[in-house]
Amino acid sequence: MENHGVSRDVLTCDTMISSACAHSQEENALKLLQKMEKDSCKPDLKTYAPLLKMCCRKKRMKVLNFLSSDMFKNDVSIDQRTYALLINEPCKSGKLKRACLFFEETVLKGMIPMDSTCKMLAEELERKNMAIEKERIEKSMPQVKE
Repeated sequence: MENHGVSRDVLTCDTMISSACAHSQEENALKLLQKMEKDSCKPDLKTYAPLLKMCCRKKRMKVLNFLSSDMFKNDVSIDQRTYALLINEPCKSGKLKRACLFFEETVLKGMIPMDSTCKMLAEELERKNMAIEKERIEKSMPQVKE
C-alpha cells in the first residue's frame, strides 16, 4: 500500500487485522499491530477485539496478557462486550482464575456482567471446587435474575 502512496489509517489496519485473525494468521495480525504502533497509527478497541477473540479461541493466554498490557499502554478501555469475551473464553478453557480477575475488573469499573456470564462462572467455580473464589465472585455479583 505504502509503495503506491497510500498510507494506512486505523480503519484500514483494523480491517487487515480482523481479516488476518479470521484466517487464523496470528503472527501476521500481531505484526500488523506492531507496524501500526510504529507508524504512529493509534490502535483502538476495534483493533484489539479480533485479536483478543482469536487468542481466547486458541487459548493463547500469554498473547492475551501481552494484548491486555498493550491496550493499557495505548489507553484503550475495554467495553462490557469485550469483558464478557474475556470472562467466558477463559472460563470455557478452564482458566478460572483469569476469568475471575476479568470478572472482578468488570465489576470494579461499574459494569454489570451479563446474567449468563455470572451463572457460567459460578457454575464452573463450583464444578472445580473453588469455593473461596466462588464466594468472592458471588459477593461482587450484581443481583442475578433467576
